[in-house]
This record gives sequence, structure tokens and C-alpha cells, in this order.
Amino acid sequence: MKKWFFIGFFAFLLFAVGSPALAAETTEVDEALQFIEETNLEIDKKVEQAVEKADQLRSAYLQDIRTMEEESNLLPLIEEQNRLTNEVEQLQEGDLNAAALTEKIAEIEITIQEEQTRINNNLAIIENILEVAGARLSDDVDNVKELEAQLRNLVGTLTGDYETYLPRTLQYHQDLDTLITDIFNETLNLSAIAIEEAAKVGIVAECSWDYIQFADRWVWIDPVRVVKM
Repeated sequence: MKKWFFIGFFAFLLFAVGSPALAAETTEVDEALQFIEETNLEIDKKVEQAVEKADQLRSAYLQDIRTMEEESNLLPLIEEQNRLTNEVEQLQEGDLNAAALTEKIAEIEITIQEEQTRINNNLAIIENILEVAGARLSDDVDNVKELEAQLRNLVGTLTGDYETYLPRTLQYHQDLDTLITDIFNETLNLSAIAIEEAAKVGIVAECSWDYIQFADRWVWIDPVRVVKM
């Protein structure tokens, strides 16, 4: 009887002493896992914001190119059309010049429509080349000379003026590069902290790497995944 009493007593002591340590260890693991989850949520939020910003940069760039095209090629036609329309309105009924001016206005209207189609087509060309350039830059972000060569070929398909759109296009890519570099470094740092904290309680974690699109660029971003506990 004494034997079983002492066995039970020591078992009780072992349980009483071991349980707090086990509970503390479990709490630390849970906290580390929670920290990883919170880190991934923070990374997701920052990436979502960066993707939105990249889309805004792209939209602003394309709108600026459209505005340049319209100002140099479309607006003069519209101004001429408006001028002729005002002249016709000031002529008296039956004036022979009215018919000639009206015909000229109709011709300008056709030219305006053709110019709008040309601008839309050119913007489609720009978007296509941006996709190609962006895909290549994803593999070699530092290859600026190659990008500039592609962009010079691009602006040559627009008006033959190599310099008109090149500065704005290069600025767009520089802004996008800065945005991507910042979000990559920021998320990598967050992941590194989470991995380090997990390692302190015996959890093996690593970057899981998701392929994310930022405007016309694809980049590997690094949320955390648990490999071994």
C-alpha cells in the first residue's frame, strides 16, 4: 500500500511541476504561431496597398500619354472644327460659303474620329509593350538600357518623335521600380522577424514566396509558412 502511495505521490509531484512548464511552452508556441499569422495579414495588407498604388501609377501614365497625344494631334483639329462651326453660325441663310464650310467641318469630323482611333490603337500598343517589358524586367530589374531601347522603339511607332514620350515612360518605370523595391524589402523584413521569433520556440518557418502582379510587373513576395514544429 505504501508503495502505491509513494508512486501516486511522485506522479502527482511530476504532474504538478511539469504542467506549468508544459503550459508555458505551449503558450509560447501559440504566441509564435499567432505572430506568424498576424505578420502574414500585415504583409497581405501592405501588398494589396502596393498593388493598388502600382495600378494608379500605370493609369496615370497611360492617361498622360493620351493627353500628350490629344494635345498635339487631336485638339488642333477640334479647335479648327469649332472655329469653322462658329463661322457657319454667323453666316446668313443662303450664303454660298456655308455649304463649303459645312463640308469642311464634316471632313474634319472624319479626321477627328480617325485620330481618336489612332490614339486608342497606339495606347493598346503601349500597353502590350509594357507587358512584354515588364515580364522581362521581372527577371532583370536592373536592365534599364534594354528597357530604354524598347521604349525608344515604342515611341517611334507613335509619332516618330523619340523624345516626346520617353521621359514620362522612364519616370513611370522608375516610380514602379521604387514601389516594388520598397514593398519587397518591407515584407522581407517582416518575414525575417517572424521566422526569427518562431525559431526561438523551436518552430521552423520560411518564406513561402507568392508571385504578385504590380501593374505590368510580376514580383516574388514573401509571406511566412511553418515548415516544422
